[in-house]
Amino acid sequence: MSLARLAMLLCAVTLAHLSLRMILAAPDREDLISVSSVEIGSLVPDLHVDPIVRSDGADRLLQPDLPCQMIVAIDPSCPHSRKAAKRVGERKGDMIIPSTWVAPSPGPAVVDFARLTRSRVRVVTSEGIFEALQVRAVPAAFLISSDARVVQRWPYTGREDHDALLELCAASAEASSPSSLRQIAHIVR
Repeated sequence: MSLARLAMLLCAVTLAHLSLRMILAAPDREDLISVSSVEIGSLVPDLHVDPIVRSDGADRLLQPDLPCQMIVAIDPSCPHSRKAAKRVGERKGDMIIPSTWVAPSPGPAVVDFARLTRSRVRVVTSEGIFEALQVRAVPAAFLISSDARVVQRWPYTGREDHDALLELCAASAEASSPSSLRQIAHIVR
C-alpha cells in the first residue's frame, strides 16, 4: 500500500470517527452508528499480519480452531481506541472470547498502545485490514465465527459482555446460511 493511499485511508477513518462522535452526541441516533459496511455473514479474509509482541509467532489474522473470535480495528492515536484499551487492561475476570486488535501500520505508537491492554489481547498490524473489513470508524469490533464469517459488528467500547457474545457465536454456529446470520445479528441488536 502506497504512502498516499495510507494517508487517504487515515483521513477517511478520521472523518468517519468525527462523524461517529457527532452521532453519539445526538440523542436517539444509535441506529445511525455504522463502523463498517461489511455484510453480516461475509467471509473474513485470513490476512497476513505482523505481531507487535514478537513471542506471538502467528502471522495470520484469524486464529485457527476457535469457536469464535473478535477482531477489533483500532487506531493508536484515536482517544476512543485508547480508552477501550485501558478498559480492557483494567478489566476484572477472563476475556472469554480471544481478541485480536489490528492497527493499519506498525510503529512505536502501536507498541505503546499494546501496553495499555496489559497483554489481554493480541495486537497486530495489517495494511489491508481497514479495506478488507470496510472499516468506517474506530474502534470497530467484529465477532467472527469458527468458519470465518462476520457474525456481528459494532463500535467497540471495552465493556462488552463476553457471555452474550459467546451466546451469539453459538447461535451463529447453528445458522446454516449468511442470511440466517443477518437475521440473528438483527435480533440481538
